[in-house]
Amino acid sequence: MNSDMNGLDNVPIGCICEGIFKDDLIDEWIKCDGSELSRAKFPLLFSVIGTLYGIGDGVSSFNVPNCPTPYCIAGMPISTYIKADCR
Repeated sequence: MNSDMNGLDNVPIGCICEGIFKDDLIDEWIKCDGSELSRAKFPLLFSVIGTLYGIGDGVSSFNVPNCPTPYCIAGMPISTYIKADCR
């Protein structure tokens, strides 16, 4: 997502946002689907949320929150993302 165009430049790492996102435009945002991420690849996000949402493998990974899509707007599912380090 081009955060510059969407007013999301100053959103802090670890902030969770809900909305209609185009998956192919997401850069600094990770879908909140319980995924396991590398602590080395996302050190800033790990420093903010740690193992709050899951310990991953207990050594080199951690989990993002799992926020299922509860509803749709105009037939489009609402997605939940967490701001992460730039990839």
